[in-house]
Amino acid sequence: MGTYFSEREFEQVEPAENAFRSPIPTQVISNGEFNPIPQTPRQKQVEACIKELADTYGAKLGMDRRQFLRTGCGMAAAFLAMNSVHGKLFDVSEAEAADVAMAQERAGALQGQFVFDVQTHFVRDDYTQEGFLGFLKHGAEIWKTGDPNKITLYNVKFENYVRQIYLNSDTAVALLSGAPFDDKSWEFLTNQAIAEAVKMVNRTAGSTRLLGHAVVTPGQPGWMDEVDRALAERPPASWKMYTIGDPLSAKTMHPFRLDDEQLMYGFYEKIDKAGIRNICIHKGLMPADYEESWAGVWKYQTPWDLLKVAKDWPQLNFIIYHGCFRPWMDAAGAALAHLRRPATSSGLPTSPECRKRQAPRTCMPRWAPVSPARRWSTRFSRRRCWAPGSRVSAPATWCGAPTRYFTARRSGRSRPCAGSRSLKTCGRSMALRLSVRPTAR
Repeated sequence: MGTYFSEREFEQVEPAENAFRSPIPTQVISNGEFNPIPQTPRQKQVEACIKELADTYGAKLGMDRRQFLRTGCGMAAAFLAMNSVHGKLFDVSEAEAADVAMAQERAGALQGQFVFDVQTHFVRDDYTQEGFLGFLKHGAEIWKTGDPNKITLYNVKFENYVRQIYLNSDTAVALLSGAPFDDKSWEFLTNQAIAEAVKMVNRTAGSTRLLGHAVVTPGQPGWMDEVDRALAERPPASWKMYTIGDPLSAKTMHPFRLDDEQLMYGFYEKIDKAGIRNICIHKGLMPADYEESWAGVWKYQTPWDLLKVAKDWPQLNFIIYHGCFRPWMDAAGAALAHLRRPATSSGLPTSPECRKRQAPRTCMPRWAPVSPARRWSTRFSRRRCWAPGSRVSAPATWCGAPTRYFTARRSGRSRPCAGSRSLKTCGRSMALRLSVRPTAR
């Protein structure tokens, strides 16, 4: 389970440490669960602008490009570059990129900020699926952090989970989750085990440090009975669902639509009455050939069912994990053309340093889903993992097992970036990034 890639697909990607070493990645990064798309024209513009700003401000500070991008000023420059291409989305000033003291002042003001890891996993004590260790072994092999052959299932069990989340990272609160599998031997934790872990951690800490999902499996035998047990015995912080059913099998037995009135609306009514109205939904992370390899079921990973359900249940929060990634973004998504419309110009200002590289600005991707009277958001409130007032939202980060990361291959020869570290995500930086570069057609 290290990656989903075939040998042929491995030839189309390269390690992300070979990509441009930027404070913020300038192209899609994959952990091996999906084929990353090539760098887009706008991402290329952001990368070029970061380089230009780094050369401009770095020279004034007596630094070369690489030295500058390692500083707080370099991080500020990366956000400025994104603002220049996409519109003013981030609160950052050019002074922070030009003045070390200003950058340090901003960083100091953000120390001690609340870190909420919105998706974490560990496996039960009797778990036996060694294939799950592929992610960890890749990381150990690349980072030389130890012998990959010595990594065991202990590394993904409770004791090490507590050590990594609460002792070796800056995480304040974590959300423990699970996943449905048709083969129950792959199941990480039962809902009861999740609830017991939450209770144990919080009792030991003397405060709320861990929240838990209850995994909902629509269409499976007795699924509503399990919902009733969760509400009666161990109310979760929120619900977790996979519309694809089993996320690892193209022969998944129980895919479903969120807007299936006969199957789902009784569940929505029940959780609305109980007051637990946040539903976290896995959608996306498909392989490049999903229309063939996941034929007949891939559409369950798309937003095809969000419009109606969000309109019918405005009091519920549908929190989309992975943003329906793949069918929503690439050409095969033409099958969902009825969900799309051109976005309008944002009219936001740009940095004068990069204005010449500026493409026509939009407030959303060139083709954006239509969601009646709903905002699509990747923002978090300070102490909640959903965007207040947003009925369809997407977590801004995903924190999973340490793994190796890939990007699409770039044309031409990429300069290796030896020793490149991944950015911290929710306080952890144990993974490599991998990047994909477009191959010649």
